[in-house]
Formats: sequence, C-alpha cells, structure tokens
Amino acid sequence: MHDRGSWRRPLIVGLVHGLAGSAGLMMVGVATIPSRALALVYVLVFGLGSIGGMVGMSTSSACRSRLATERFAGAVRAIRVGAALASITVGFVSAWQIGVAAGVLL
Repeated sequence: MHDRGSWRRPLIVGLVHGLAGSAGLMMVGVATIPSRALALVYVLVFGLGSIGGMVGMSTSSACRSRLATERFAGAVRAIRVGAALASITVGFVSAWQIGVAAGVLL
C-alpha cells in the first residue's frame, strides 16, 4: 500500500512531464494573445483543463485495472504458475542440452 503522505513527489513529476508534453502547444496559443492578462488566463485555463483531463484519464484507467484485477485474479494466478513451470522446464532442458553437448552427461 502506498504511503498516503507521499503526494508531493508524484505531483512534481507530473507537473514536469505535463510541461514537457504540452508547453509547446500552450505557447503557440499564448503567442497569439495580445494582452498579458488574457494570456495568463489562457495559461491558467489550459493548465486546469490539462490537469482535469489527466485526472479523468488516470481515474478511468485505474478503475478498469482494478476491476480487471479483481475479476481475473484466478486467471492471473494460473498464468503466473504456468510461466514459472515453463521457465523451470526451459532451464532444465537447456541445462540438459548443454551438459550433453559438453559431454558431462551421458
């Protein structure tokens, strides 16, 4: 479980990534606005819209992931066991083939 008090670091990372992704688009709009006050309002509205959109998309993604995790918990367990058994089998087969090729076995 995540520490409920650790919201600052993800917020800063999100802000930096948000600026990197949409700052160019925002600046194109700001460059066409003659008034500094209106440009500031544009930046604020653009920022709030970006934040709102990302919150909505993140919430939607998290809800779908949580529902899928709860619904398919048995399938996930079976896939993990199958992957583990397949990995063990591949390891044994590889070790056997290397041992036979090196003349250690047989």
